[in-house]
Amino acid sequence: MKKRKLVLIIAAVVLAHGGVFYLLKDLKPLPKRKFVSPPNFTMRQSQPIIAETGETLTYREYTVSTRLESRTFPE
Repeated sequence: MKKRKLVLIIAAVVLAHGGVFYLLKDLKPLPKRKFVSPPNFTMRQSQPIIAETGETLTYREYTVSTRLESRTFPE
């Protein structure tokens, strides 16, 4: 391989890398993913109606977990 051809290849590679880096310099990095812990307190409620009397009953269920931390990330 001739010396001139090798110098041209190296110059082209350097210029191509310089052009790519010049285009990428203005891009901002993506924001870091934030940790979202699941709630440790939940409440469920249902209100069935009794057909015979027309009254509504209220059933409430409270759940409290003792797990304070979970390493799950939202998608």
